[in-house]
Amino acid sequence: VHFDPLPYELDIPLWAAVIGALAFGFILGAVIRWLFDHRWRAEARQARRRIRALEREISTLRQRLDGLLRAAGSVLGGWRLMDLGGVVEEELRDVQLLERDEEGREVRRIFADRLVIEKEPGGGMSLELEGGIQVRHGRRAPFLGGHYRIFLPEAEVGVWRAEKLPGLSPDKPEGEPGSTADPGEG
Repeated sequence: VHFDPLPYELDIPLWAAVIGALAFGFILGAVIRWLFDHRWRAEARQARRRIRALEREISTLRQRLDGLLRAAGSVLGGWRLMDLGGVVEEELRDVQLLERDEEGREVRRIFADRLVIEKEPGGGMSLELEGGIQVRHGRRAPFLGGHYRIFLPEAEVGVWRAEKLPGLSPDKPEGEPGSTADPGEG
């Protein structure tokens, strides 16, 4: 192979020159692609950091809400938050709750798509769950009418308000539809 107009000449077989040129082109292309992909790698790193921050935020929210539920029940009995998928537009989503009796035995599990927390006019708080099921003694049953309400009469409204939880609905003015408490669960 002669490198015209340079005064260099290399005595190698033609197949080796072709393979060498292909390898050089492949490596050069990979380096150029890597350099141009810097922007996308930076965006991916930033997205991973944002995801980790949101996961920490959801974990903290899960702990705060579970602490409020524990305070509203007894030492062994009451409701526990088992899982929380996330928050979408100030609504808690993909919620899993567990109810235990006074001896700590499981009574039921609740799986819901959406949770809204409301202050009850007579005192206490309620959890309004939508789009889900309850599992009791191994039997699954959908929410009647798509809704399920859990009353927490011992919950201290001021403490719940101070936590500024997403999903906590604003106080409803008296006389507005839905401002009276529903007397039963489910």
